[in-house]
Amino acid sequence: MALADKYQPQIHLRGESAVQAWIADTIGKMRELFAGDPDGSNAHTTCAILYLDPRQAITAHCGDSRIYRINPERVLWRTKDHSVPQQLYDEGRISEWEMGAHPDQHKLTRSINVLMPAQVDVVRCPPMLEGETFVLCSDGFWEFVKEQEMLTLSQPDSGKAELRKMAKMAVLRAQGHSDNVTVQWVRKL
Repeated sequence: MALADKYQPQIHLRGESAVQAWIADTIGKMRELFAGDPDGSNAHTTCAILYLDPRQAITAHCGDSRIYRINPERVLWRTKDHSVPQQLYDEGRISEWEMGAHPDQHKLTRSINVLMPAQVDVVRCPPMLEGETFVLCSDGFWEFVKEQEMLTLSQPDSGKAELRKMAKMAVLRAQGHSDNVTVQWVRKL
């Protein structure tokens, strides 16, 4: 099996129903929190979820929060955004780097909201291998950190200090134009 074939994601239906149940429960909690708030129906959010066990890795996401699977040499795979720029990229009209700076970057084609059923992409991949890293992040992170820079997080000698540095770098590069910077990683040493 070629390396590229190994990392081709497959839809996992049982995982999808479990994630959909979790999302439905979360939306129920959002309804409780927004009860009586007239702006609650206009609130939208994204999600990035990672489940790991010895047999598999399951990712789930909605919106423009991303999940990357990387090793020290390259990005092996990433989720596809549910956004207008992702559509333009898929059509070959803009580059990967232009996605984060595109004027329609914040126009999502899918999100989580208390009024709409959530459409979450659930993907099952091979189990995490030694030396691999999963990075879960909001658009405020990936917009301002190049994929090559992100590979630093998968280097054997990197740690929390590098993750903090990269998050601070994203904040500084945004120059006050990012809604949030959220990043988490999971590494297998």
